[in-house]
This record gives sequence, C-alpha cells and structure tokens, in this order.
Amino acid sequence: MEFFKKRREHQSIQRTYDKRGFNKAGLHLNGTSYDYDGYDHAGYNAAGFKQDGYNNAGFDVAGFKRDGFDRQGYNRQGYDARGFNQKGFDRRGFTREGKRYNARGFDVQGYNARGFNQKGRHRNGTMFNDDGYNAVGYDALGFNRQGYNASGYDHNGYNQEGFDKYGKKRFEQQVAELNQRQQPLTKLEQQLISVAQQPLQKRTFSRRRDYTNHKAYNPKGKAAGPYDVFGFNEYGMHKNGTPLDEQGYSREGLDKYSFDQQGNKDGINEKGEKRDV
Repeated sequence: MEFFKKRREHQSIQRTYDKRGFNKAGLHLNGTSYDYDGYDHAGYNAAGFKQDGYNNAGFDVAGFKRDGFDRQGYNRQGYDARGFNQKGFDRRGFTREGKRYNARGFDVQGYNARGFNQKGRHRNGTMFNDDGYNAVGYDALGFNRQGYNASGYDHNGYNQEGFDKYGKKRFEQQVAELNQRQQPLTKLEQQLISVAQQPLQKRTFSRRRDYTNHKAYNPKGKAAGPYDVFGFNEYGMHKNGTPLDEQGYSREGLDKYSFDQQGNKDGINEKGEKRDV
C-alpha cells in the first residue's frame, strides 16, 4: 500500500511541475523562482543572462555581441572592424591617414614629438625632458631656452629690449651698480660712468667763412667777389647771384625756410621734434 501511495504522489508532482521543476506560476520545487543552477523558468539568471552567457538583447556580461563587437563597434582587443582603436590607431601605431601622430599631435602611446603626454609628463617619467625643460618649454626655475620667463624677463629682470619691469634700461642699471661698488673701478668702468652721467650737449653750427682774398666791391651790386671756398662773398651772396647755393642752402647753412641740413630750426625740425644730439 505504501508503494502505491508514493507512486501516486510522484505522478501528482509530474502533473504539477515541468521537467526542470517549475510549476505554471514559475515557482521551483525548491520554493524559489530559480532552480538549483540559478536560472528561472524562462532560462535567465538574476542578472538577466541565459546559460549561453547572453542576455535578451544579444550581449554578454562584458557588453559584447555574439560577433565579438560591443555597442560602439570595438572587439575585445579594442579594435573596430577596420582594425583601428578608439584613439584612431591601428596595431602598428598608425592613424587612419597613415601617420604616426594624430590630429592633436600624439602617437599611439600618447606622447607628442617632443616626448610629452597630454598631462605634461615626459617619457623619462618626469615633468622635464632630458635637457631640463617642461612641455611648454620652461626649466625648473621658469626660464625658457632663450633665458626668459613667461613674463618675458631674464634672470636679471630685463626683457629682450633691455628694460626691466619698471621701464629702466639695462645700461643705466649697470652704471648704478658700478657706482655702488666699494672696490676700485676699472678704467673702462670709469669711462662708462662718465659717458652715462655726461649731460646732453647742444649741437652748434659755425658760419662758413673762410676768406683768403681781400675785400672787393663791385659797383653793380653785392654779388661781387671775392668768394670763400663755398662760393659766398662777404655779404652772403653766392656767386650764382642768389643767397643760396646749388643745394639751396645759405652761407649759414640754412635753407629758405631757415632749416639746416639736418632738418632743424632753432632746435626744432619741421615735424616739431627736438633736435637729435
């Protein structure tokens, strides 16, 4: 009797549960929604993947499809169907254009032609190249190969035009330093100081008189000789019969507008500038 009872129970179980042990409600014989291998009645585990490793959208747990490419079209090695990675380089390190460096100037390893990566680190592992300069061309003290810092001043505080940040010229600074020295000055240093401290001198013009002959008066007028070496007589008349020579200048070296040959008139030229001495 016991045998037939167990047989009837087994037949009842077979009619209630399928061969995987799930009933129509999706419950397993173990009392959960998943069998002993961790899959539900539809064949998915708790993460939504089937026993073959792919989900309902056709991707595995790593995000790759059955053809081996992910949603962006790259395989497990990081290359697309044409053989280029996401940075645009192939396995040999060339771009799609066949160049070693991409449009931003970096190679497959992320370094530019000068050996720096995008973060400014050199191939040697430091922030400076083998010559001691960083990615933007400055050394550890902040000076470039020409000896100037980012503000344009050298180690002594002067720019390429010879001025410091206050507009003071380099030569004047050197002269001031020479004046402040306690040790005896050399002859050259004394000459430099003397030149720097010498006041500006006005340029003077002497009249061009050089008579070697005796005076003579012509009854026809003041254009008579004798004449000096420049062709003028005592009265300032040129031997051409006018007060100006062939270049247009008088005996005193002035033109008809009273400007000398350097363009100055009483220390001021035609542009209103002071005489350059």
